[in-house]
Amino acid sequence: MNTTHSISTSSRPRKDTGAWIMQVWFAFLVAVGVSGFGIIGTPGDPWMKGYLLLAYVFVIFGTFTLSKTMRDNQFKRVDTGQWVFQVWAGFLLATSMALWGVLNLPGEAIYKGFGLMSLAFSMSASFTLAKTIRDNHEAAAFTSADTNTDGALSSAEAINTPFAARFNAMDRDGDGMIGRSEGLAK
Repeated sequence: MNTTHSISTSSRPRKDTGAWIMQVWFAFLVAVGVSGFGIIGTPGDPWMKGYLLLAYVFVIFGTFTLSKTMRDNQFKRVDTGQWVFQVWAGFLLATSMALWGVLNLPGEAIYKGFGLMSLAFSMSASFTLAKTIRDNHEAAAFTSADTNTDGALSSAEAINTPFAARFNAMDRDGDGMIGRSEGLAK
């Protein structure tokens, strides 16, 4: 076996398997479906159900936005402080609104427990889906840009990729190349 080939192959970012991607999407769809089913089946007036539905949707979108913002600023701050504050404020507002709605549900404690669990499941599934989508996008961009297939990107190779804006921050060892050891691995 060619050692150079195995080294360059191992330094490329890995793409998720089809089974993982299917499981992540399945978990997300189940979380959304179970939450919706629970909201519809909860005792109470339609206004309360509508409030909960909107709060859950707000939480899911807030989760995706927070995940993206955290990932974008992982190596170097690329967003303004106002944007980061707005994203965190929106996420915390959405979560607190959903929690308030769940804790104020009429009826037995089982409904509140179901609401809390479905909220946690929805948030977890949303974070996992956002990470999976982003990781696979970056792995595909890396593979496409690595024109000499050496398992690392030079600044010239990274020029029209998602890595261009954060190249210097990602090149932690200062060798003019970014690879798996510098943040592209899962």
